Amino acid sequence: MPQISVGGSTVWLSNNLVEAAMGQRGAFTLIGSASLKQVIFSESVYANIAINKLLADNKRFYDEQTVLDIVANMSGAYIRLLFSKCNLLIQSENINATMQNLQMAKAKEEAGQSGISDVNRWTSELNINKIKFNDAYTVFRTNMYQINQQLNSTIDNSINVPDSNSIDKTILLNQELLTKIFENPILTEKYASFIIEEMKTNSPEIKQLMAIARVIERKNTLYKRQWYIPEIALMGSADQAFIREGTILPPNMPVPPPPDDMTYNLGISLKIPIFQGGKANAEMNKSVIEMDKINYQKEELNNTLETGVRTNVQKLRTSYLELELSKNAATAAENNFKLVQDAYFQGAVNLIQLIDAQNIMTRTKLMADIAYYQYIMDFIQVQRLQGKFIFLSSEDEQKAYTNKLQEFLLKVEHR
Repeated sequence: MPQISVGGSTVWLSNNLVEAAMGQRGAFTLIGSASLKQVIFSESVYANIAINKLLADNKRFYDEQTVLDIVANMSGAYIRLLFSKCNLLIQSENINATMQNLQMAKAKEEAGQSGISDVNRWTSELNINKIKFNDAYTVFRTNMYQINQQLNSTIDNSINVPDSNSIDKTILLNQELLTKIFENPILTEKYASFIIEEMKTNSPEIKQLMAIARVIERKNTLYKRQWYIPEIALMGSADQAFIREGTILPPNMPVPPPPDDMTYNLGISLKIPIFQGGKANAEMNKSVIEMDKINYQKEELNNTLETGVRTNVQKLRTSYLELELSKNAATAAENNFKLVQDAYFQGAVNLIQLIDAQNIMTRTKLMADIAYYQYIMDFIQVQRLQGKFIFLSSEDEQKAYTNKLQEFLLKVEHR
């Protein structure tokens, strides 16, 4: 774009200067002026525009990375809140079971089937379990405060948390396909390879390095072209004297009066930097070193991200396998507790056996919830390393992603 400026000046001169001007300048002058500079061709200007566009792309990629981190952090915070709510419900159920056992112990004590020691022990267990419930409630409220803080909302704002485990239906895409993948170790490795391919396309960290590499390449091109490509610019200016008073023309001398109309000048400048003290060579050598550094960083980043993907995919598979095992353990522990509770009421088992069965039931329920939410968290981490949270995409994009994954696995199976 051209550079245009307008201005004006007012000048008062002393008499001796007016006389020395020989009629060309007056005691009082008011002049308006305008100037123009238009770059016709400049490699440095074009390079500067290109480099700033690349830097803007780099900033956009950084923003994409920030958004991914925000989603991952907020997802983790919300899942911790869900788990703390489940833990709260489990501790509440544990208190209810303890109260039932306390009532049974009192009934047995009144019937003479057991001593007061059972009542005292269950009273102690009840108070201990209430302490655990209070601790769980504190963790639940703390997690809620932390989410509100991250959302920049009112800290004591209540967040609606479902009582059932249903978040997997929102986050996990095509669980049947994931089941097929994680039940086969070979497919699990190929799934990791698919995620790595997606990572190379989507990862904002890789895109940032590529943008910086293009900036360095463009700078290097600039320094090379400056040796033989000139800079050409159009320049011009115009002046108009609106008021010129008090001029003194010299007598008997053929000096024309100053012009009353507009004066202007127009020209073209051409510039080639012949020698700049070795700056161009130094900058080119520097760009070569910087490019080598970027290539090394790119290779290192690819290895780091690939290691992260393969490691987290294996963790995801382990979480999936432990998910069903922990569910089965929790169901068996709950059934066992009911049997032992009935046997305790009938006097077939003692107090310690019932306490042990109740504690195992509580622990396995917590273990099942931990396995469930760990599975969700591991899946979110894999998506983060992929560079795109597919569960936030549109339905059409999700279908396209699933088809792409199935085609990738099908190619692998046919090799």
